[in-house]
Formats: sequence, structure tokens, C-alpha cells
Amino acid sequence: MSTIRVPGFKFAGVACGIKKSRRKDLAFILSERPATAAALFTTNWVRAAPVIVGMRRMRRGLIQAVVIIAFTVLVLNVRYTGNIATIFLIEAMLVIVSVSLGLFVSAFARNELQAVQFIPVVLLPQIFLSGLLVPVDQLPDLLRPIAAVLPLTYANEALRAVMIKGFPLSDPLIVRDLAARTA
Repeated sequence: MSTIRVPGFKFAGVACGIKKSRRKDLAFILSERPATAAALFTTNWVRAAPVIVGMRRMRRGLIQAVVIIAFTVLVLNVRYTGNIATIFLIEAMLVIVSVSLGLFVSAFARNELQAVQFIPVVLLPQIFLSGLLVPVDQLPDLLRPIAAVLPLTYANEALRAVMIKGFPLSDPLIVRDLAARTA
């Protein structure tokens, strides 16, 4: 076994039982001075907790979207002008963007309580400025640029265009709204 030395860094490897071969499967790297970390993604069998939590929340959100659409169509007898599959696709994109935004914001929290305190800071501007309660064009000029960067603004526009006006998925407005949320 060879030893590699890099000035300013300390390395250690441990066998913690992730791999069946009982070889070292977890590495620790310590910088002796402040350094910028770079992530390296590998095909590991173990996923980090934020990835697992994010995947669970996305699945739950997608299930909720299916239930809500099914309930409105089958129980409430709501007839949408547009395609239900397009409505689900828009809602699925909203779920993915919302979970990603939640994970991004929670990365700045030092503990769970702080993460919970970020929820109103992220959620309330979206509710009030996205066109959900008041149309964006009726907002004061100062608030319109803020509304233009909120994912819920584009979701509202796209859902209204499909549900009420019957726009297809290929319509430029829908494509723009989907693209804006994935950017």
C-alpha cells in the first residue's frame, strides 16, 4: 500500500461496513487551513440524508397531486378545459421545484428549529406575490420583479392557462413557465 501526502491536508479511511468486502469504505479529509470543498459524486450504495428526505417528500407531493386531481374530477365533478396529464405535469414540476427550494433553504439552517423558521420567509411571499390571491399585474410596481422570480408565479400562470383556457403543453406560455421553474 502506498502513502500519498498532500501538504495542508490530513486523510483517513475506515471500514464501517458499507461494502461487503470489509475494505475501507469511508474517507475523511481534513484541511489544516480554511479551504473550499469540492464535491465528487460517485455511485455509492448509501445516499445522504437530505437526498433521502427530498426523494420521500417528492413522492409524497406527487401522490398528493394525483389525489387532488382525482378528487376534483371524480368527486367534485370539476371539468377542466385542458388536458389532465398536462395539469399533473405542471403540478409535478411544482413539487420538484418546491422540494428543491426547501432543501436549498434548509441547507442554511444550523438546526431543525431554524429550518422551520425559514418556512414563512419562503412561503408567504410566494402566496401573496405569485398571483394566487391578487393578479401579478395588479401588484405595486415595486413588488412585480419579486413576483417574477417566484416559482409559484409560473405555476399559477401555467395551471390557469391549462385548466381554464385549455392551452396545450406545446403552447409557448406553458413551455416558458415550465422552463422558468426548472432554471
